[in-house]
Amino acid sequence: MKITLSVDEKVAQRAREAAQKMGKSLNQAVRDYLEQLAVSSRRGQEWAQFESRCIQSPAQLGGWKLNREEAYVLVYAEASDAPDKQQAALALLKQLYETGTGVLSDLLNPFVLKA
Repeated sequence: MKITLSVDEKVAQRAREAAQKMGKSLNQAVRDYLEQLAVSSRRGQEWAQFESRCIQSPAQLGGWKLNREEAYVLVYAEASDAPDKQQAALALLKQLYETGTGVLSDLLNPFVLKA
């Protein structure tokens, strides 16, 4: 898809110079920025959905605190842009569930099916 932008000439020149310092063309720098913008938006939507599921969950923490492994799972379980970390997080979640340890074994039970 081609997009036409209107940009002040001085801004465009400074942007070209900045892109050149990064070893990119201005076109590539703009494409990279748009990709980051799209990923950021998707992450925000995914987080909102995740947060909604957590709020609607009948699980209760009852004074439990997340350990390091559980925090890792929360950060990467839905990280579709980091598939290796996502797979590791889901495997860890499955392990926590199977051993019945930690808060997430009850709180995030539906996610085990993805692993």
